[in-house]
Amino acid sequence: MKKQIIVLTSVVTVLFSGVLFAQEDNGQAGGFLRYGVGGRALGMGRAFTAVADDASGVYWNPAGILGADRIDITSMYANLFYDSQYAHFGMVIPRPLANTRDPFLGFLFGRDVSIGFGWVGLSMVGFEQRTEFCEYLGDFGIQENAFLFSWAREFLPSWGVFRTGFTLTFAGQHYSGLEAASTISPASHENRNTVGADIGFTFKPIHAPLFNIISLKYLLPLTFGCTVENALQPRWSGHEADRFPRSFRFGMSYRWVLRDWIPDSWGSFKSLFADCEILTTFDRHYLSGQKDGVYAGMEIVIPVSDNGITLYPRAGVNNQTEKRSLGLGLELPFSSNALLRIDYAYGDHPYLSGDNRFFLTIKTGADRGHNYFFNNVLSKELEREERIHDLYEVLAAYPNENVSKAVNFLIREDTTRVSRYLELAGGILWAEALFREARDNIARDEWGAGRRKAVSAADEYRGVYLDPDETMNYGQTLDYGEALIIAGSPDSALTVLSALSDSSWKWLHLQGVCKLALRDTSGAERFFREAAKFITDSTRTELADEQDYFTKRAISAMEYAVTLIHKENYLPAIRYLHIVQQQMQKMLGRDYPHYPPYYDRLLNDDAQYLIGLATILSGDFKRGIAELQKTNLLYFNSTYGIRAANYTDSFVDLYRNGNFSSIRAEATVMLQQYLQERDWLAF
Repeated sequence: MKKQIIVLTSVVTVLFSGVLFAQEDNGQAGGFLRYGVGGRALGMGRAFTAVADDASGVYWNPAGILGADRIDITSMYANLFYDSQYAHFGMVIPRPLANTRDPFLGFLFGRDVSIGFGWVGLSMVGFEQRTEFCEYLGDFGIQENAFLFSWAREFLPSWGVFRTGFTLTFAGQHYSGLEAASTISPASHENRNTVGADIGFTFKPIHAPLFNIISLKYLLPLTFGCTVENALQPRWSGHEADRFPRSFRFGMSYRWVLRDWIPDSWGSFKSLFADCEILTTFDRHYLSGQKDGVYAGMEIVIPVSDNGITLYPRAGVNNQTEKRSLGLGLELPFSSNALLRIDYAYGDHPYLSGDNRFFLTIKTGADRGHNYFFNNVLSKELEREERIHDLYEVLAAYPNENVSKAVNFLIREDTTRVSRYLELAGGILWAEALFREARDNIARDEWGAGRRKAVSAADEYRGVYLDPDETMNYGQTLDYGEALIIAGSPDSALTVLSALSDSSWKWLHLQGVCKLALRDTSGAERFFREAAKFITDSTRTELADEQDYFTKRAISAMEYAVTLIHKENYLPAIRYLHIVQQQMQKMLGRDYPHYPPYYDRLLNDDAQYLIGLATILSGDFKRGIAELQKTNLLYFNSTYGIRAANYTDSFVDLYRNGNFSSIRAEATVMLQQYLQERDWLAF
């Protein structure tokens, strides 16, 4: 059959979709819908399924558009190859009727819903139409357009944030300037239209099983996404070859919040990059009859100024024709509730010149991000489930300035995960929680665990202490100093404590502990003496209870006596050890900073044992031996009661034989052993 020779649409489609645009679909119908849109996505090598949180999400994954926090409008126009133009326009409206009380409208357009619109158009002109005898009839063009309408909804069970959405695609194909002739089939130049649909999902884990062993700080930046493209398959005609191919795309993304990963010890390097983030993405694409697509990309977020100017360098790779891509974005605020972003993306090509595209994006309108949800919690009387829902929304947008404030609510609403939330907030709340755990460990004689917790607490305290925008009150600063003491850094603790001006018993006592740990016995004596004087009968009425009064007096007297023993001032040390016995008849409170933790948490046996040794070393051998025997009689189950029993019989024999030098030598060894055992730095 004779037919007019026309440059067919299939040839054009093969040219552009199979060679130029890295999708390698070999002329499959709807190839223009796989050319790619969005400066971020193209700059990141098309690995965007688990991100898709802007207007291009209508194209990449409709579930992702719930990540937009304002109205997002983007556009692109590009001159491609062979007189072809490719254009895109997209818009996302997040949670359009967020405050509606109508249940029907709330379900369709409420605070858990976002909608999006998009248009993708390809125009190719200048193709010659000739007869079978090569007679020129004129030029014709081909236009392919797709109008996209997306709807997405999210659900927030305790496992995490689950979002799902769909995109309806209305595609059309039109030939312009095509001459009709008796030999041309009418169907060869008519307009063709079709309808299809994509579906997409994203999931951000919070308390999901298996994932809940990971700190929220490192888990919340993780997102999974997937799409089924052409789940409802469009087709240009009844022919199977005109059916748009169905494909499956899976991806994951992770946002590296650098301040959470750079150690504090890196100092100026951390301060320089603390506000930067690195978004990394990975996609797999499965298309029937084609090789699987593998895509990876990254976007660096670099705040340039405090007024919101931000730079976004991007790069990506894939195993398709495009291979490598680069991109750059610049975000510029131009009003209190609007900003402009200019994006550029470059795609490499092995045979033709590179693909250069520019994009313009505007973000405007009411905030529907973490600020909206946190203000919702503050301003409205919500049911518990609604409050937790909105607080989870704040966490899902991590990092942001509302996370710590949201944690303050969550630790009251969800008491089973308090430690998990406090760790996420970090700062002073987490430091205090770690410090409490450290002191509890010490109270249970778990010194190793207590020291590890104290090291973590000190790191958190340090971040707040050095932050000019944060403040620590007097009690928190004391706790910071105590955490440093437990962690084995008395010099750092002394620096922190000495910066305080208001005096208290704990302030004096902790500085004495630091001085003694640093072998400054004179300094320790001064602070412990002041601490002992601080707790007098005149201050007794100001203390919380009797145990508080007796405990503080006993600890102060005990530590002062030990410093006197260090300086071989035995007689005054004995007087203070008797004060310990007089004042301390109860179990030590677990919250008092006594280091090291005494074996039985009673001071009396330690005091009685030291009275015996100090009395011997002062020269009163008979009385000193009697005091050691008393240690065994009164505290026979204690460490020092048993140790005294092991020596007293030999001391009695040496005394009867007049061998006083041997008694003094043995007592000196016993005292040195005690002082070494109570050296908390050795634990």
